[in-house]
Amino acid sequence: MPVINGLTRRAHPCQVMADVQTFEEHRGSINGAKIAWVGDAQQRARELGAREASCSGNTFAIALPG
Repeated sequence: MPVINGLTRRAHPCQVMADVQTFEEHRGSINGAKIAWVGDAQQRARELGAREASCSGNTFAIALPG
C-alpha cells in the first residue's frame, strides 16, 4: 500500500487535501465556500488559508485564542 506523507515543518498538504475531500463529500463543492478556522495558529490553519482558499477563490477567516 503506497503511503504519501507531505508533512514538513512549513506545510501539511495531505491533511488539507483530506479536509477538502471531507467537506465535498458532506457539503458539495468547496468552491465559493466561506471557510473559518477556530483554534491555534498551526500548519493546517496556514495551509487552509494560504493554499486552499487562495487556490479555489474561497473566503477564509481565522479566530485565535487571545
